[in-house]
Amino acid sequence: MKRIRDYGIIIGDGKTGRLNKITDVSGVKVGHYTLKDENHNTGITVILPCEDNPFINKVMASSHVINGYGKTLGLVQIEELGYIETPIVLTSTLNVGKIHDAVISYMIEKCNKENENIVSINPIVGEVNDAPLNDVQDRPLGEKELKEAINNAKIDFEEGSIGGGTGTVCCGIKGGIGSSSRLTLIDGKYYTIGVLVQTNFGGVNDLIIDGEKVGQHIKDKLEKIEDNKGSIMIVVATDIPVTERQLKRIIKRTEVGLVKTGSTIGNDSGDIVIGFTTANRINKIENKHIREYQSITEDKINYIFKQVADATEEAILNSLATAKTTNYKGKTRCSLTDVYLNDYIKSKNYEALIDNFPVQNQFPDYPVGCESVALYTLLKYYNVGVTIDDIVNNLKKGEKPHYEGNTMYGGDPEIEFLGDPKDIYSYGVYEKPIEEVANKFKPGIKNISGTPLEDVLKLVKKGYPVQVWSSINCLEPKYANHTWIDRRTNKEIKWKQPFHSLVVIGYSNDKVVVSDPDSGGVREFNRQKFENAYNFFGKRSLYYEEKVTHNYLNF
Repeated sequence: MKRIRDYGIIIGDGKTGRLNKITDVSGVKVGHYTLKDENHNTGITVILPCEDNPFINKVMASSHVINGYGKTLGLVQIEELGYIETPIVLTSTLNVGKIHDAVISYMIEKCNKENENIVSINPIVGEVNDAPLNDVQDRPLGEKELKEAINNAKIDFEEGSIGGGTGTVCCGIKGGIGSSSRLTLIDGKYYTIGVLVQTNFGGVNDLIIDGEKVGQHIKDKLEKIEDNKGSIMIVVATDIPVTERQLKRIIKRTEVGLVKTGSTIGNDSGDIVIGFTTANRINKIENKHIREYQSITEDKINYIFKQVADATEEAILNSLATAKTTNYKGKTRCSLTDVYLNDYIKSKNYEALIDNFPVQNQFPDYPVGCESVALYTLLKYYNVGVTIDDIVNNLKKGEKPHYEGNTMYGGDPEIEFLGDPKDIYSYGVYEKPIEEVANKFKPGIKNISGTPLEDVLKLVKKGYPVQVWSSINCLEPKYANHTWIDRRTNKEIKWKQPFHSLVVIGYSNDKVVVSDPDSGGVREFNRQKFENAYNFFGKRSLYYEEKVTHNYLNF
């Protein structure tokens, strides 16, 4: 299922986590139970905040009520004590009580196995009203369904019309479950902020996508429904060491992302945010009377505010992009894909586009490993069973540039990677070592370095994706202000920046379309600027002369 980045719609300029989901926060998993039949489109989505028992080792938390027209249970104790001690469950409005009881039963059973006696517990159950597409009075969800959702919990979970998003409607179209994440670099270490949403808010006219008032363009394609009814549940997870106070400040900024998608936070909308951090745990059986916690300094929090806003906006759009058109008793709620995104691609007037080419984010594991990640997407496109680690481990590595006295020494990017792709302070590698690795996993890659961009695009038009070397975000490239010596040959190396490798998959008269490891999505860049950067880095390019015909769109 395509997500919003697969259409070239990139929200903000922050780096996303590995999957661009809430589960990029280590230890977090998400599970679903989905019920779809003649009378129901409903379900359960469970967020497991940790791998161990949250009742014994509680997770520091906070909550924020944007608009209180909701029936979420468990917020009072979060506000008072600042932690959560159960999974977070999202479901349908009239099913909240039964799910609350089911969580208690589940936690009693879990704790009994660990010799922990429960006499008081605070389940967290959020909801939206899926009545337009579901018989809510039937309340078909209980203990059995909750356990199935928990047992289904995984890191790479599905989005869209699934679980608690099965019957939701958002801005007049099909809503659902969506997620996104962002990274922040603090003291040389990446931390993660993840967001998951259950979207059921807004009117048809309100929908905004990346600043464009899309709702006004698609309203004539949709059934007329009452505007501004519904709600949204927002769950924020992070591994940043923060206090409950700081966490509340952070999760309040989800409002920014919500409003940027068109919400006016209407009277009948229950808009609730629950946030937690896995960094500061509260152990129930700890004997110490004074506990020690870590927290960031406030001068780092502005960047985090922006990232949680962007992740919320993108999570909402992912919930719409991955949802499916749903019919229920004569009513139809169309998907964003059917009423907008398919036409959005056609409106680009590309001369060629290789559709469904893989996208893969290089962060946080390979912060300077764009070349390896780009090759991974190329091999994955050809169904080669390889991991990024396989590529990195087979890549020849050399000396990372460094000073010895007044002289800088380092390796040669023409023959080896300078440092390690997993080390944020390393450099990179040119095409020949990547060619060598590619041939180990799929022989036959062609090195066509020196080929003008115009001829590269002709290959793309034939259906061949091409890995090239260019600049990050198509920024104007330049020589770095330092050079070094390869001590083996006394060769002087002049480094060029901002160095980047990606895969060209399409183009138009004035744009080049790429699968970009830096953003983990499809990007389009000004063709002339892209060509200038491509030329500056030496017209370096690799491709397989093999077409996957069902993925090729020739406009």
